[in-house]
Amino acid sequence: MPSTRFSTLRLMRRSNSLPKRYTTQQITEATQRRIRDVLAATAGFTGSALGGLLRQTGSLAVGVYEEVE
Repeated sequence: MPSTRFSTLRLMRRSNSLPKRYTTQQITEATQRRIRDVLAATAGFTGSALGGLLRQTGSLAVGVYEEVE
């Protein structure tokens, strides 16, 4: 949670709403998900660049999204 303050994180840990440790499986699954997302974004960008879409428009829009659970 990059946008959460340290004091808020500490309170969340004390109230047991955040885990103190993550299992190896949780870390592996999250890493695999992030890698798939990066590969999909790279493939989309490469396809647009090779297809000439980026050259035709002359601009590029980037969206940043935060996953909320």
